[in-house]
Amino acid sequence: MKKTYRVKAVSMLFLPVIIWAYGCSKGGGSTLTTSAPTAPSISTSNVTGITTSSAVCGGTITKLGDNSATVISGICWDVNPQPTTKLHTIITNNAGLGTFNATLTGLTGGTTYYVRAYAKNSIGTTYGNQVSFTTSPSTIAIGQSYAGGIIFYVDNTKKHGLVMAPTDQATGITWDNGLYVSNSFTTSTAVGTGLANTLTIVSALGLSFTNSLGTYSGYAALYAFQYDINGYKDWYLPSKDEVTLMETNLAGVNLGTSKFTGGYWSSSTDATATYFAWQLTGLDNTFSLKMLSNLGTIRAIRAF
Repeated sequence: MKKTYRVKAVSMLFLPVIIWAYGCSKGGGSTLTTSAPTAPSISTSNVTGITTSSAVCGGTITKLGDNSATVISGICWDVNPQPTTKLHTIITNNAGLGTFNATLTGLTGGTTYYVRAYAKNSIGTTYGNQVSFTTSPSTIAIGQSYAGGIIFYVDNTKKHGLVMAPTDQATGITWDNGLYVSNSFTTSTAVGTGLANTLTIVSALGLSFTNSLGTYSGYAALYAFQYDINGYKDWYLPSKDEVTLMETNLAGVNLGTSKFTGGYWSSSTDATATYFAWQLTGLDNTFSLKMLSNLGTIRAIRAF
């Protein structure tokens, strides 16, 4: 009985060792595991230091998500909700766990912006909660940068007006794409009618036109209509009188004489001279009716 007891005891002592060895041989190594990498975790901080053209915002990274000491992080913002890193309004840096801040610049006074912090590692990009803020109002005056462009007209309320795009959208562009002949119409020359004119033109001419000679997609009103800058997408081709205000109020500042080489198209046509539209000429900054197949320059505007 004594001998039998010793044999059983020895067998029980070696049993855990055998089980451990068997587990190692089955798994090919240690059974200890680590958690798989995940996307980082981040939150967006409140916006501070708000002025007419800048603000301070940032985020707090609470989890890196992989074995990196830092992740690519930053903030993105826009005048439209849910901004992403695909926008040009983005500040990027490398940060570890904790809080970081950045300064948003080039903002427009009296405008609401939406901001999100983000962090990116090998797994993916995580956005923090969205916060919004409104920049301090700025004095509205002709020649100032405002609402995505440069102010060239302010109405009697001193709160609303028109801005032109900071640069030309295209040069050497025809007014028509070939469809006006079968869809003739007359558009207005007055201030405040450029948007309606543009909508009429784009509705009639469409986004493209194909005939035996090829496909025509680009024309004056469409270039203005599809313009997108600083988060603003509601641009249009100005009417004849709106172009006049641009030239008169900003002469020598943003639309000097040299800018008018080739002529600036307006969205205004003429009922008498069919297949002609008003264009500001480059030599003497005066308007003349030009054939729709002539070439010209595009400068979009928008209302605020």
